[in-house]
Amino acid sequence: MRGRSPLLGPVVVAAGATNAAARDEPMLVATDVLLLAFLTAVATLTLVRHVASLLAPMALLGGAIVLVAAWSRRSQRARVVHDFFPVVATIAIFELLGPVIPAVNPARWDTTFAALDARLFGRLPSAWFGALGRPPWLTDVASVAYVTYYLLPVVVAVALYACDRDAFRRFTFAVVATFLASYSGYLLFPTLGPRTLDDSVIGGGAVASAVRTFVRIAEGNPLDAFPSGHTAIALVCVAWGWRLFPRWRALLALILGGIVFSTVYLSYHYMIDVVAGAALAAVLLVVLPPLERRPPTDAHRPSSERRHRPRSQAIRSKRPAR
Repeated sequence: MRGRSPLLGPVVVAAGATNAAARDEPMLVATDVLLLAFLTAVATLTLVRHVASLLAPMALLGGAIVLVAAWSRRSQRARVVHDFFPVVATIAIFELLGPVIPAVNPARWDTTFAALDARLFGRLPSAWFGALGRPPWLTDVASVAYVTYYLLPVVVAVALYACDRDAFRRFTFAVVATFLASYSGYLLFPTLGPRTLDDSVIGGGAVASAVRTFVRIAEGNPLDAFPSGHTAIALVCVAWGWRLFPRWRALLALILGGIVFSTVYLSYHYMIDVVAGAALAAVLLVVLPPLERRPPTDAHRPSSERRHRPRSQAIRSKRPAR
């Protein structure tokens, strides 16, 4: 069977090779193991703190991860579901942490981090929050930038899935690891952030109001300020996109700047949260690559050109210029 990758040109795949190779692979990939290990650690914490009522949803999620992995060996469609199931799993874990964090760690770090902001950064957080006098249009733009964080990992993942499955798996592992490392920070340092319920203080128009409503409904875990997951995830996604998709660089830089700006401007994070998120991303970008290095499977084996392309080299199209 002959197909065409939008970025790599013609690729020949033998009929049935995908399913045969899938059966030869381990059922649980590295990302599955990482998710299950984190769930096990959180479940252990809940047992130690005698909040066993929270174990049932964790067990259901862990079972779903295993079942989807087993199902992925049956068909290509099931394999696609498995490949993108980490999106569902990371969201579910975040929501599960909502009741878990106050149950296992009653401490609150807002006073400490607010004091650190004042000591380390002086008037900069206030100047950041009051940028340009907080015109409504800027608050609306910042609100749009804030929610692009939810789409950025998915967009980069889909682009990689279309052209390089091995890179897709490594990217997925890196993003999930970054999410889970951020969640660990939420457990260790529960922090609400400087957010306010008074919409008149934040300002903006209909767009900003809609985004605030969305965030309040979607984020079932409010103790998620330290480290800034928005900063960490955006940096990891942009680092991958910057290397593999050079034509996206201007857009990626704009998105990254908008996301980081919005965290403090919209009063969701202290500056120390943003610094911690950036440091977390920098560490993981160095530490993670050796942990998820594996040869490509027959089902996703790259073309001869891509087989000899260094991992750091950009993905380029073979189609002739028009």
